[in-house]
Amino acid sequence: MGKVDRAFYGPSQTEIIRGVPHGLGLGVALALAALVLQPVAKAKEVPRDASIAGAWAKLGAVAVAGPSLQFSMP
Repeated sequence: MGKVDRAFYGPSQTEIIRGVPHGLGLGVALALAALVLQPVAKAKEVPRDASIAGAWAKLGAVAVAGPSLQFSMP
């Protein structure tokens, strides 16, 4: 009767409460892994035809954001 009841009523509240943190944790871990493994293009200078959606960081420049990065938006 256990399998029939589960198929008829669905998961219990305990299973849902236990599953939510596991699902969120797995999602966060996969998102972090995707961001870490994503390749980053290194530019020596900001291109003239830089897209408006991109943000460029020039290494070694002095700026307000910090001593080693200069952020500029085209």
